[in-house]
Amino acid sequence: MDSQNNSENLMQDEHMNEAKKQTKHRTKKKNIFMLTASIAAFLLAGYLVMEQTFPDMKAESRFSPEMKKYIEVIDYDKTLMIAAENNLLQEYHTTDSSGDYALTVGGVIADEEKAVVLYSVSGPELMKNEDEVRNVELIIGKDLPHSVSSGALAIDEEDTSIYRSISLNMQDGEVIPKELKLELEIQDQQLKVIIPVDHSRFSGMRENIDINKEIVIDSQKVLLHDMEVLPLKNKIRMETFKDNKNKVNSLIGLSLADDNGNKWSEIMNGIIGSGDLSEGTYTAYMESTYFEQPNKLFLAMDGAYISEKDGVLVINTEKGEIVEAPDDQLKLIEVNRMEDHFELSIQYEELEPAVPNHARGYQLFEHKGSFTDAAGIEYQLLDRNGTKSTTDMDDKQITYINYYSIPKEKYEQPLTFKLDEYPGYIKHRLEVPLY
Repeated sequence: MDSQNNSENLMQDEHMNEAKKQTKHRTKKKNIFMLTASIAAFLLAGYLVMEQTFPDMKAESRFSPEMKKYIEVIDYDKTLMIAAENNLLQEYHTTDSSGDYALTVGGVIADEEKAVVLYSVSGPELMKNEDEVRNVELIIGKDLPHSVSSGALAIDEEDTSIYRSISLNMQDGEVIPKELKLELEIQDQQLKVIIPVDHSRFSGMRENIDINKEIVIDSQKVLLHDMEVLPLKNKIRMETFKDNKNKVNSLIGLSLADDNGNKWSEIMNGIIGSGDLSEGTYTAYMESTYFEQPNKLFLAMDGAYISEKDGVLVINTEKGEIVEAPDDQLKLIEVNRMEDHFELSIQYEELEPAVPNHARGYQLFEHKGSFTDAAGIEYQLLDRNGTKSTTDMDDKQITYINYYSIPKEKYEQPLTFKLDEYPGYIKHRLEVPLY
């Protein structure tokens, strides 16, 4: 399941500040190791007072002045900031300025499986033409399994440049290539920058922790296999059991916690995981603990999103009505007869969301799935680019409308659709010791 991103909170996380302090302590000690003990103690005490006096020093001051705006794009993300402070930020400042506009790559933060490219676009009246920045692509050269997601945005004071990030996630087992290419278009001008990636910065930075523990939520079992710890994410592999009566679609409020109350959440600024727990296997991507190294670590959750395995929705598209549904929260809003297909608009509601003010969304039907008419003839959904949907949220409920396209045929009515996901959850707090 995919999720995208929020960069509004630029406050430093206390864990990141602690990492900064530790890094600065190490640097200070290198500089004064030949001094007398009394002078060293004096300087160290002065440093600690300075840290107490200026707790809000911006982390970007640790990098070159040219990186200041680029760092603002990721300033809210403690995993990326701690990685950058631990020598995983590779600065480049390479520019393609072949026309009125310029594309500059400030740098890249990378480990073996993930790379976050920090870039800017500058030029005349850029704010008026911001929507003209299109076809942004991060190209890896080889046809390897991967995914790309766009990140946050920052704007300079004179509105002549915009700063953004774009992330590359390699599939399990694949390694970030040694060269990336960033391309985009603006005002019909094509720009591109080649990005070398120095693997020596992160070589060997990977730890594996066996978990092999079974959890049970409302009689539904999930096996936690293992956790990989990398500088830019923790990966927790899990799977559901085939003999589960119902489908476990995902876990609610998944997080990592230590015995001091520190927390690491699911990654919210990009791809949050791979696989599909309801289909058997899933890998959750969490904020990284690599540089913080907690003494004890727990996996916490508040329950699971659960739905029936064999649920169906039966629709008469000629009459525009629902014949059979799991409950009365599903409504057929419209059957729109287009030139070459029918579009179904289906509404459903969450009266009490599992997480307040959080619109999770459900795909209802399997992507590119099938359905049958009353004669038993099977047809394919035409949702080539995934499920389109709209969301309306207020204090009392969340209302979704999903849109599905089906071939324009003379069907024997009614039509039967298998439900892949459907609103439903069980709240059940669990804390599983990992080590």
